[in-house]
Amino acid sequence: MDWNLGRPALLRTGVAFDAVRIREPLVHAAVGSPHPERVSDELAEALDGPVIHDPAAWYYALVRAGTAGTWRSPLATVKGRDSWLAVPRVDRLGPIGVHWAVPPAPGRRLCQIEAVSMLLPAGQEKRGGLAPVTASIERRPAPAPLRPCSETPIPPVGELDSEQYAGRACYACGTSLWRGAEYGGWARGFAGVHNLDTEVWACPNGELA
Repeated sequence: MDWNLGRPALLRTGVAFDAVRIREPLVHAAVGSPHPERVSDELAEALDGPVIHDPAAWYYALVRAGTAGTWRSPLATVKGRDSWLAVPRVDRLGPIGVHWAVPPAPGRRLCQIEAVSMLLPAGQEKRGGLAPVTASIERRPAPAPLRPCSETPIPPVGELDSEQYAGRACYACGTSLWRGAEYGGWARGFAGVHNLDTEVWACPNGELA
């Protein structure tokens, strides 16, 4: 088991739990802060369940298995059956590497789906309600330009949902693929000694992620 080596273990979702994958800026907007201690406290109170933080860009709220089949919010995706999640050892509390923002604990069950669903629009509303542009804001560096999905770095297997893993959705943005998809390359990952490498595909015609 990778936990014995201090590394996250890749566990199959859709069995003991599903995982709602939420973009980091959305969570920080919802709780009103990017500071780890504040985020952990707010998520623990709001969701009352375990949450994993991947500093690369994501939070994963662990919810009951089967959620992927009924999920409808466009603000997050759900890892369900036939997908995998990098799960840190229970004592990995960050801030470096994949860690628990809210660790499992006695008496703490999985996150409530209704609470996760409420968190998402709250964060989106706060992100949309930013202060007007001022001279001080104008002096900040310009955001990095968007790039085609096919030029986006390929994430590890543990960050793909089942559709991306199967090649039916763009590995960069999650859009369903029908025809004309561009070959992306290989996503890499292991579950113990089992090689989970898979070929991934991107949106056609240079669409932007």
